[in-house]
Amino acid sequence: MEGYRSGLDGAGRLIVVSNREPYFRDAGGAWQRTAGGLVSALEPVMRRAGGVWLAWNPGVESHEVSTAELPAEDPFFTLLQVPVTAAEIHGFYDGCANRALWPLCHYAFETCHPGISHARQSRPSGSR
Repeated sequence: MEGYRSGLDGAGRLIVVSNREPYFRDAGGAWQRTAGGLVSALEPVMRRAGGVWLAWNPGVESHEVSTAELPAEDPFFTLLQVPVTAAEIHGFYDGCANRALWPLCHYAFETCHPGISHARQSRPSGSR
């Protein structure tokens, strides 16, 4: 679809940044929608607004950013898949995101364990 959507009431395109991708390729190479809560909440908004969804690609050992127009049958957004290293996954995703940000954002303060080394690890992936 040319230009995808025009944005929410002309306000422009939406940019979503998440740790996981909203679609993945199955064993046959077809794109499948994930079942996560973030995808369930934001896909209808993306369908209306159009835009770009930036996420890491957990199953690919690559140093290249890849793109896909999704969903394949009626694309309304661009998926930008950013490669991350095993060290970045350990330091940021397993460390900072899961040990500090997730508990903080879900009012689980007693399980929130921020660490300076985790925050430092997030800088290389955040700079891409």
